Amino acid sequence: MIARIANTFLRAARSDKGIVALVCFVLAITTYTSFQYDNVNNSLTYEDSDTRRLLQEMILADGSKQLKELLHMLDEFSPEELKELAEAIEVHRLMKDLDESEYLNRFHRHRIVFKDLYTECVFREDEPPQNGECYKMLAPEVKSKKAWFFFGDSQMGKYFNALDYPYIITSKKETDDLRCGFLDYVHLPRSEEWVYPQYNQGPAKFGRKNHFCSDVASAGNRRFESDSTEGSNFMELLTVDFASDVEQQTRYTNTTQETATLHVANQLQLRGLTYEDSVCVVNVGLHDQKLCESKSDSHCLVIYVTNVKVYLNLLYNVCGSIIWLSTTPVRDTHNPNYPQRNDRMEIMNEKIREVLAKFDNGYFVDVWETALGNTFVDNAHFTQDFYDNVAGLFSSLM
Repeated sequence: MIARIANTFLRAARSDKGIVALVCFVLAITTYTSFQYDNVNNSLTYEDSDTRRLLQEMILADGSKQLKELLHMLDEFSPEELKELAEAIEVHRLMKDLDESEYLNRFHRHRIVFKDLYTECVFREDEPPQNGECYKMLAPEVKSKKAWFFFGDSQMGKYFNALDYPYIITSKKETDDLRCGFLDYVHLPRSEEWVYPQYNQGPAKFGRKNHFCSDVASAGNRRFESDSTEGSNFMELLTVDFASDVEQQTRYTNTTQETATLHVANQLQLRGLTYEDSVCVVNVGLHDQKLCESKSDSHCLVIYVTNVKVYLNLLYNVCGSIIWLSTTPVRDTHNPNYPQRNDRMEIMNEKIREVLAKFDNGYFVDVWETALGNTFVDNAHFTQDFYDNVAGLFSSLM
């Protein structure tokens, strides 16, 4: 219930008018509800002041279309649920003036409430990496984790290459063949027979004709590691260019997604780590649209969402936190030579938001608008500044 109301006002906050709406909504709760912060017990006390009626008055006075949606929900809320929402908002307000250690400390004490409200953010280039909306959302869960895995296509490869790794690198490993060296890199045996994909799976181009190779040409697996007396820290890029594909089949796995998950489990076990030590940064979407040929948009979306659900369920077993980077727009959205369509991808991003909300360790980082404000160098990629800025967020979290 709290997630429903939270998502409504967070959507409102993305528009200029919505900023005003969000401020009014917070004031509606914090002004007309009696709050006291107990510095001794580090807890909030709450007194109900007919909050529901006052919220209705403030929403109607504001006139925001998004917030008016709340009127249909308020009657379903119990006093306890209103208290929960109000506490979460007030905790967030109080935290803004705290240093990072105290911020993280108080966050964890209110984690259940806070998680419902803050599971997605909009990345903005004009915000310092350690003071932005996305950093504030992610730091309490992923700051200084030992194992960072990045899954994706050439777009993810560019983010990865732009990372400023904060540890002294003591060892490196890279695949010898960018397109066809995945299984050699992860030391897993190829399946005896390469099984062709079903209608809802990749690969669609190069990998279909060249077995055990990827459609994407310029990613390639690589790992950078830092050994110290406190153990190993590392970051790793794995080429996964579809939500479901059979490019990297092994004797133990049928899809690339299963193979990548098995590799992550092996790497964690090798270093004496658990899933709680790992962060997975993920995106697929650009290449999945190759599967849309001769299919309706609705059918294409069903295939994509279904495949992503299976993929995320696999990652859930090995990733302490899953950070989904939104799919970025393309330049030529109506070019018949390219399968990608921006209107379709915006819907794809929205669908993944909904899917990810069902995972208690899932976070959505929206880079769509920031990407649109940058310069394209080809149909799908941008100038280096864009990748440097997004990578700066993750570098600051490592």
